[in-house]
Amino acid sequence: MNATSDRLSNFGEFTQTIVSAGWDITSTQTLVARYIDAFYGNAFRLAYSMHVRKNMDFFVVYDRQPAALARFSTKVVMTFQ
Repeated sequence: MNATSDRLSNFGEFTQTIVSAGWDITSTQTLVARYIDAFYGNAFRLAYSMHVRKNMDFFVVYDRQPAALARFSTKVVMTFQ
């Protein structure tokens, strides 16, 4: 788990706090989360990844941004060797 907090003083004063956590469920499956508390609102992301084989990874992401609808997305990443 990781947490950071930043304070920016440039054309105004802004703060942002980020909390990230990750869990290696197995050697091929991972779950990660990130929560951002910022001056513009709160954002949240939850992602699951699976290493399917040597050259293929699969991702599922839930993303919630301020003033926007929540989104689910999936992605397959393949490399050619």
